[in-house]
Amino acid sequence: MTDYQIYVFLMCLIVFFMLASLSIFCISVIMRLTLRLINHGVEDEKILEEYRKQEKKHKATHSKLFSYAFSGIVCLVLLVMLIFAFVVKGTEGSFVDSLPVYRVVNTGSMSKKNPQNTYLTKNNLNDQIQTFDLIKTEKLPDEMDLELYDIVVYETNGVLVVHRIVEIEEPNSYHPNCRHFRLQGDAVDAPDRFPVLYEQMHAIYRGERIPFIGSFIMFMQSPAGWLCFLFVFLSIFAMPVLENKLQDAKNRRLLLYIKKDAPVSEPEKYNIIALVAEQGKTGKVNLQNLDINYNSGDFVDIQSLKKKVLIDHDCKRVDVVANGQLSKALTVKANSFEPEAIVAITTAGGEAIRAFNLVEAEDAIDNADSVVHPTGGEQND
Repeated sequence: MTDYQIYVFLMCLIVFFMLASLSIFCISVIMRLTLRLINHGVEDEKILEEYRKQEKKHKATHSKLFSYAFSGIVCLVLLVMLIFAFVVKGTEGSFVDSLPVYRVVNTGSMSKKNPQNTYLTKNNLNDQIQTFDLIKTEKLPDEMDLELYDIVVYETNGVLVVHRIVEIEEPNSYHPNCRHFRLQGDAVDAPDRFPVLYEQMHAIYRGERIPFIGSFIMFMQSPAGWLCFLFVFLSIFAMPVLENKLQDAKNRRLLLYIKKDAPVSEPEKYNIIALVAEQGKTGKVNLQNLDINYNSGDFVDIQSLKKKVLIDHDCKRVDVVANGQLSKALTVKANSFEPEAIVAITTAGGEAIRAFNLVEAEDAIDNADSVVHPTGGEQND
């Protein structure tokens, strides 16, 4: 990188951190205010109505999956575009061999037909190239196979130029071993100042282009583009975390409706409890760990698993998977079991108990240390 590019990168980095800090501050303030409104019951009617609409349309799970899928697709597209931008940048000055090279056109010298260039109209040459087009360039044919009006990429004074061959001077006494090519842009009224040798040419253009996408490619090649991509990438990954935090607060309010005998039906009551149970963080434990950490006759539940550090402390669910062998008779209480795990537990003389039924969930609510009443204020049970 040149000194100027380093300077631009540092300035973009400073601006990025300033914008990121401001965004984080604003989002944190909004999150705190929103959570405060939820916890004090201001949003209760809206939360319950939202839940009922989701239940009626059965869109809760599908909308979340769609959101994750959309975020993943956006990240993938941005990542592919960033990689492609770097590939274009890294190969733009190279000579084309077996694989084509894509280049961004930076000027308008080939963007239109200049009326003075009558050869364009006479020969029906309509393959003009607009500024910021992304063009596909291919391997040059042999020198003697280049023809009049071919469009080629050549280098002069370290700069790549895409122009049309308008005159070919065959080998003569002044240059007996090579041809001289005179090139010109379609939009200009005079040929390039100096003739071009075959050795200066990098590739030939045969008409394949993607209009105007080059401006985005050039932006992605710049330091501002890199930082913008990073900002979008981090934002997409941060959104599910914030959404989950808000959803947890809403779920707690839904459970309080059940505790305070709010006007919900029994099916709704069961579904709300199941919804909250399903959305809690899940810890997975396998048969091998149970066999190593417990003695025959022990009772296994979420509390004992946390004490033995077999699952994380903030887990709200336990899933038992059938990895490993179990030789001890254990009574295992969990939210879900793989079928093979149930067979292994019962074969060893134990019992598999499904947790979080309706009564257990209501008991968990009744035994909570403190709750916030739906009408506002904190109340100890």
